[in-house]
Amino acid sequence: MVVSGGDPFNDTGTNYIEGELICDKALSYMLDFEPIKLYGSNRYINPDYTPLTTNIKREINAGCGHLFFDGHAHPGNWNTGWPGEFDHLILDGGISIYDFPILRNGGKLPVCVVGGCHNSQFNVSLIATLLKKPFMWTHGLPVPECWSWHLTRKIGGGSIATIGNTGLGYEAGWEYGDRDGDGVNEPDCVEAYGGYLERCFYDTFNKSGGILGEVWGGAINKYLDTYPGMDFQWDAKVVEEWALLGDPSLKIGGYPN
Repeated sequence: MVVSGGDPFNDTGTNYIEGELICDKALSYMLDFEPIKLYGSNRYINPDYTPLTTNIKREINAGCGHLFFDGHAHPGNWNTGWPGEFDHLILDGGISIYDFPILRNGGKLPVCVVGGCHNSQFNVSLIATLLKKPFMWTHGLPVPECWSWHLTRKIGGGSIATIGNTGLGYEAGWEYGDRDGDGVNEPDCVEAYGGYLERCFYDTFNKSGGILGEVWGGAINKYLDTYPGMDFQWDAKVVEEWALLGDPSLKIGGYPN
């Protein structure tokens, strides 16, 4: 399982590296998988395992069962920040749709979950993007297809399915106690909003495995059991915009020969 994260937010007082904490929480449910961590905190101690583009492409091309990103994004790109440098994205970091042609992981296609804004905004329009009419959250860059679908439909590589946000992703910062009410006080980034929903996906997979659509739906159900969508509109939006692009009948890991 390849995970990539860094420090996306200024959380004065806690100084959490939210992307890495969320990735670590996801990995805690995936004990049968070898973890490959591409973390911003490795910047000086292990630069080959940071969220630099070359590192991400290398690990995808090596093949993996699961692929998880948590950071910032738009319909054509995903990236994050170095620890303490949340005001700008990593230079030569992340991965964009323009990097996808070089992916050659063939029959080793992972299920990808991506935390960020607009990765799965499937209703992008090339002309509207270029003209910014209406504003397409692409910063004027040509995006013929959104990041998530581009990765999924990549011939000869990429993912077999991708789950991400069609709109602005939400992530909890700072520390307000036991947000999810499970009796264990963890950083808010893994107890609420997008980080909690992504955590629910891997928790559901760990407990039930099986069919992708059932795991995706089970994660949404678990989220709504904790945060009823009718109680707070942000929670409703978190689950409404979490799109599965791929075949929901897919058996994760495939069938035995």
